[in-house]
Amino acid sequence: MLNHTGAPKKVLAGKIKACANDASKQKEKKVVFVEVKTPELKIGGGENIGNSKKEKERINNYLNQAFIQLHKGSKIVNLDLTADKDFLKFIKSGNIDYSNPKDSEQLEAFVKKKLKADFKGVYDKHFKAFYFAEPEGLPED
Repeated sequence: MLNHTGAPKKVLAGKIKACANDASKQKEKKVVFVEVKTPELKIGGGENIGNSKKEKERINNYLNQAFIQLHKGSKIVNLDLTADKDFLKFIKSGNIDYSNPKDSEQLEAFVKKKLKADFKGVYDKHFKAFYFAEPEGLPED
Protein backbone atom coordinates (compact mmCIF):
# COMPACT_ATOMS: atom_id res chain seq x y z
CA MET A 1 0.00 0.00 0.00
CA LEU A 2 1.19 3.47 -0.78
CA ASN A 3 0.31 6.70 0.97
CA HIS A 4 -0.72 9.95 -0.80
CA THR A 5 2.93 10.83 -1.57
CA GLY A 6 3.64 7.45 -3.16
CA ALA A 7 5.75 6.15 -0.28
CA PRO A 8 4.97 2.83 1.37
CA LYS A 9 2.24 3.25 3.97
CA LYS A 10 3.01 2.03 7.47
CA VAL A 11 0.27 -0.19 8.91
CA LEU A 12 -0.01 -2.09 12.15
CA ALA A 13 0.58 -5.77 11.40
CA GLY A 14 -0.07 -7.03 14.92
CA LYS A 15 0.78 -6.47 18.52
CA ILE A 16 2.05 -8.43 21.45
CA LYS A 17 0.39 -7.98 24.79
CA ALA A 18 2.83 -8.63 27.63
CA CYS A 19 1.32 -8.93 31.08
CA ALA A 20 3.14 -7.81 34.18
CA ASN A 21 4.84 -10.64 35.97
CA ASP A 22 5.63 -9.09 39.32
CA ALA A 23 4.60 -10.86 42.52
CA SER A 24 1.32 -8.92 42.82
CA LYS A 25 0.13 -10.34 39.48
CA GLN A 26 1.06 -13.93 40.22
CA LYS A 27 -1.50 -16.44 41.47
CA GLU A 28 -1.44 -19.15 44.10
CA LYS A 29 -3.16 -22.52 43.84
CA LYS A 30 -4.05 -24.79 46.71
CA VAL A 31 -3.08 -28.37 45.95
CA VAL A 32 -3.29 -31.45 48.13
CA PHE A 33 -0.93 -34.27 47.18
CA VAL A 34 -2.52 -37.50 48.37
CA GLU A 35 -0.31 -40.54 48.86
CA VAL A 36 -2.73 -43.46 48.75
CA LYS A 37 -1.87 -46.45 50.92
CA THR A 38 -3.41 -49.64 49.55
CA PRO A 39 -3.57 -53.19 50.88
CA GLU A 40 -1.39 -55.94 49.52
CA LEU A 41 -2.34 -56.32 45.85
CA LYS A 42 -0.22 -59.37 45.08
CA ILE A 43 0.70 -62.13 47.50
CA GLY A 44 4.01 -61.25 49.13
CA GLY A 45 3.88 -57.67 47.83
CA GLY A 46 2.93 -56.07 51.14
CA GLU A 47 1.10 -52.80 51.59
CA ASN A 48 1.78 -50.06 49.06
CA ILE A 49 1.97 -46.29 49.48
CA GLY A 50 2.33 -43.69 46.74
CA ASN A 51 5.20 -41.19 46.78
CA SER A 52 4.48 -37.61 45.74
CA LYS A 53 7.49 -35.78 47.22
CA LYS A 54 9.36 -35.38 43.92
CA GLU A 55 6.11 -34.63 42.10
CA LYS A 56 5.33 -31.65 44.35
CA GLU A 57 8.65 -30.05 43.42
CA ARG A 58 8.23 -30.92 39.71
CA ILE A 59 4.70 -29.51 39.52
CA ASN A 60 5.79 -26.35 41.32
CA ASN A 61 8.49 -25.84 38.67
CA TYR A 62 5.91 -26.12 35.87
CA LEU A 63 3.48 -23.79 37.63
CA ASN A 64 6.24 -21.20 38.08
CA GLN A 65 6.48 -20.92 34.29
CA ALA A 66 2.85 -19.75 34.27
CA PHE A 67 3.45 -17.36 37.20
CA ILE A 68 1.52 -19.62 39.56
CA GLN A 69 2.88 -20.62 42.96
CA LEU A 70 1.77 -23.48 45.14
CA HIS A 71 -0.11 -22.04 48.10
CA LYS A 72 1.67 -22.44 51.41
CA GLY A 73 -1.32 -24.52 52.53
CA SER A 74 -0.57 -27.14 49.86
CA LYS A 75 0.27 -30.33 51.69
CA ILE A 76 1.17 -33.96 51.25
CA VAL A 77 -1.30 -36.21 53.10
CA ASN A 78 -1.80 -39.96 53.42
CA LEU A 79 -5.06 -41.68 52.58
CA ASP A 80 -5.09 -45.17 54.10
CA LEU A 81 -7.27 -47.64 52.20
CA THR A 82 -5.69 -50.78 53.66
CA ALA A 83 -8.74 -51.63 55.79
CA ASP A 84 -11.38 -50.28 53.38
CA LYS A 85 -13.46 -53.18 52.08
CA ASP A 86 -15.09 -50.95 49.42
CA PHE A 87 -11.68 -50.37 47.81
CA LEU A 88 -11.43 -54.08 46.98
CA LYS A 89 -13.85 -53.61 44.07
CA PHE A 90 -11.01 -51.80 42.29
CA ILE A 91 -8.60 -54.74 42.59
CA LYS A 92 -8.42 -57.14 39.65
CA SER A 93 -5.71 -59.76 39.10
CA GLY A 94 -3.40 -58.12 41.63
CA ASN A 95 -3.65 -54.66 40.03
CA ILE A 96 -5.76 -51.57 40.53
CA ASP A 97 -8.57 -51.55 37.96
CA TYR A 98 -9.48 -47.90 37.44
CA SER A 99 -12.57 -48.72 35.39
CA ASN A 100 -14.32 -50.80 38.11
CA PRO A 101 -16.65 -53.10 36.18
CA LYS A 102 -18.57 -54.08 39.36
CA ASP A 103 -20.61 -50.86 39.63
CA SER A 104 -20.66 -47.38 38.16
CA GLU A 105 -18.42 -45.72 40.78
CA GLN A 106 -15.04 -44.77 39.34
CA LEU A 107 -11.79 -44.75 41.32
CA GLU A 108 -11.39 -40.97 41.05
CA ALA A 109 -14.81 -40.35 42.64
CA PHE A 110 -14.14 -43.03 45.27
CA VAL A 111 -10.83 -41.57 46.49
CA LYS A 112 -12.21 -38.00 46.44
CA LYS A 113 -15.12 -39.15 48.60
CA LYS A 114 -12.74 -40.94 51.01
CA LEU A 115 -10.49 -37.85 51.21
CA LYS A 116 -13.48 -35.66 52.04
CA ALA A 117 -14.70 -38.09 54.72
CA ASP A 118 -11.28 -38.72 56.31
CA PHE A 119 -10.23 -35.06 56.39
CA LYS A 120 -13.67 -33.54 57.17
CA GLY A 121 -13.79 -31.46 53.95
CA VAL A 122 -10.55 -29.55 54.69
CA TYR A 123 -9.39 -30.03 51.08
CA ASP A 124 -12.70 -29.42 49.29
CA LYS A 125 -11.38 -26.28 47.54
CA HIS A 126 -7.95 -27.73 46.74
CA PHE A 127 -6.86 -29.28 43.47
CA LYS A 128 -6.33 -32.96 44.28
CA ALA A 129 -3.46 -35.12 42.99
CA PHE A 130 -3.58 -38.79 43.98
CA TYR A 131 -0.48 -41.01 43.99
CA PHE A 132 -0.64 -44.80 44.04
CA ALA A 133 2.39 -47.09 44.41
CA GLU A 134 2.59 -48.73 41.02
CA PRO A 135 5.52 -49.85 38.90
CA GLU A 136 4.55 -47.50 36.04
CA GLY A 137 5.08 -43.76 36.17
CA LEU A 138 8.09 -41.54 36.59
CA PRO A 139 11.48 -43.14 37.17
CA GLU A 140 12.97 -42.90 40.63
CA ASP A 141 16.21 -40.89 40.93
